[in-house]
Amino acid sequence: MEYSSNFIKLIEKDLKDRLKKSRFDHTLRVRDTALKLCDNYEADRNKVEIAALFHDFAKNMSENELRSYIENENLKIDEIMDRNIQLSHGIVAADMARKKYAVDDHGILNAISLHTYGDKEMDMISKIIYIADYIEPSRIVFDGLEEARRLAYLDLDMAMRFIDIRKRVYTFPKMGEKAYFIAIPTSAGTGSEVTPFAVITDEKS
Repeated sequence: MEYSSNFIKLIEKDLKDRLKKSRFDHTLRVRDTALKLCDNYEADRNKVEIAALFHDFAKNMSENELRSYIENENLKIDEIMDRNIQLSHGIVAADMARKKYAVDDHGILNAISLHTYGDKEMDMISKIIYIADYIEPSRIVFDGLEEARRLAYLDLDMAMRFIDIRKRVYTFPKMGEKAYFIAIPTSAGTGSEVTPFAVITDEKS
């Protein structure tokens, strides 16, 4: 199915109405970046554009709104998303695209759902959206960003492997069961728990 220019304009209008300006601008930059990657790898431009526009459709929903939507629509989320409900905005956005806008293409819906922290099995559209979200031009510069941008236009799979350790979310098992000690090098001082590779959180502390 080919989505028309009028349909795309409708999505853009609705996005502008529901998202903060900064989030809307980010979405357009991800779309433009995804289309450049699309040309590089001869992917379906129409599908990539729809997926890119919808990827953050639910991003500005509050945690309560996301949980309420998930419960009302009987969506399945994993333990990681349940602990950090904002990660579910991709799944919620895909569901909204399907139900409100009749987007029924499996590849598009998968790309929207998986853009937060990926999956082992991702097709070209999903990889393009995942990477475009990571490398779009206004991302705050951090160690490895320029290399990720270089790899993105060289080989999608190489870029995915490079980005993976910087974007994938893991839940460590309880201490004493499987994980006994975790050492992560950081800089000293304020904010040392945050690195380009990880954000460490301890709910009990």
